[in-house]
Formats: sequence, structure tokens, C-alpha cells
Amino acid sequence: MAITKVSRGLLSTGIVDNSNATAITIDSSEDVTLANNLLLADGKHILLGPDSGDAFNTESPIRIQDSTNAYINIKAGTGHSGGLLIGDTDDDFMGGLLYNNNTNALTLYSNNGTRATIDSSGNFQISDGNLIVANGHGIDFSATSDAGGMSSELLDDYEEGTFTPVYDNVAQPTYQTQSGKYIKIGKIVHVTGTIICTGLDTSDGSAIIITGFPFNVDITNEAMNFNLGRITSQLNGEEVDLRNVRAVSTGAMLLRSSNSSLAYNSGINADGTLQFAATYHSA
Repeated sequence: MAITKVSRGLLSTGIVDNSNATAITIDSSEDVTLANNLLLADGKHILLGPDSGDAFNTESPIRIQDSTNAYINIKAGTGHSGGLLIGDTDDDFMGGLLYNNNTNALTLYSNNGTRATIDSSGNFQISDGNLIVANGHGIDFSATSDAGGMSSELLDDYEEGTFTPVYDNVAQPTYQTQSGKYIKIGKIVHVTGTIICTGLDTSDGSAIIITGFPFNVDITNEAMNFNLGRITSQLNGEEVDLRNVRAVSTGAMLLRSSNSSLAYNSGINADGTLQFAATYHSA
């Protein structure tokens, strides 16, 4: 350096490099202006604020500390954007957080793309990708009004898939087709299914029970919504006596009345098609 000591009495003092160009200026307010970049050697850092001796992450070259609150304040020009840009030596902007002062929207970027935005009305918009919550968590509706018997306001599950419906409570039938689909929203499950049978033991006097449902049924009240679709040949007209359906732990029991079951030997055929839909509360 051209000088090694700077007097505070000077209104403006410049430190020059070997090319006689001003490199650093310290004004009368003790503000320091650099004519070029401040370059740090590997492993060195800049500390903004008092040094309390508390440990920082060793890979943090810029460290901010205060005895009370500490913030990073980014101010852009009116109507322009400010934010944090993150990248590497191959790409200077791989992700980051940007605030648009024109639209008043906060946008999150990752992998060179917009991922989510909070707009000026507070709406959270996912641009690409899914909202994934941990097991046991979900969407909390506790801000809404409640009924007197409310026990939970957490929507914690959505699922859809397939299952295999079966005739239960009877010797193993011969099946041509067993197919089912389900949708589960919270604890409510809706299923549709088709059973095509080519060999059913019609000598068995047991109650007709369809099981294999994808989730166990809450049988506290032994009730569910149940509807028949195509019933070609299988029930052989006995469907006209179907008056009720009782929920069992893994499916549905077909009933003539409140407690009289529709039995395998009650006139149904050994082969045919039965289609159904049911909605129930999972256990």
C-alpha cells in the first residue's frame, strides 16, 4: 500500500495501490468505499456485528451477528425484484428465493425452475411438483367452525388403487373375474367391484358376504352405503329380496331383512356376474 496510517482528521483519505489508483476510501463519517471487489482467501470470513465468540458454521464466509435480532435486508429499485440467488461454478442460478416488488409475489425456485409462489393475496401456488406431507400429518382445517362432536379436523390421507373382491363364508368358488377399484379420502372409502363366477357352492346355507375390501370397515354401527350394478344370472332374481346390507370388518353381508341373510343356497346360481359399489367409514 502507498500509506499505512490514515488520520481520522482528514475529510477523505484514499489508499492507493502500486498503480497509483485509489483502492480504498475512508470518508469523514468513517464509511469505507472499495474501488473493486473484496476477495477472501479460502477459509476466511467476514463478520458483520460484534464477535461474541459463538461458533458459526465453518463453511459460512459471511457471518451476521447481533446481541438482539439479526436480519438480512435486501432493497431493490421500485418495481424491481430482490432476492437470494443460489448456484454453483457451472450455473450461477440453480435456485433461490425472489420477491417481485411489482406484483408483490414471493417465488421459490429450484433446479432452474419456478416451484412455488405466494401471491399478493396470500394464496400458495405450486407451479410444478406435488405437496408431500409426512405420515400422520395433513391439511389442518381447525380454523373453520366445528360441530359439537368434532374429533379431528386433519385431512391426512388420499389414496386410490385396486383390490380383489371375493365371496366369503363359502367354499372356494371358481372365479373368472375379480376386479375392484377404490378411492380413500380421509377415513371415507368408496369401492366398485366386479365378480364373475363360474363355480359357486349353492348348497352352502351361509350368508352371502363380499369381502376383500382394501381397508377394514368401521362396524360400530354395522352400516354402509351399498348399491348393485350388473347382476347377470348370479343372484337369479333373489336381488328383489335384498333389503339391507350389514357392514362386516372386511366387507358387506347381503340381507333379506334386518337380520335375515341372503344365503348362498337361497336360489342363486353357481355362475354369473355381480357388480357393486359401496361407501363406508374405515376403521
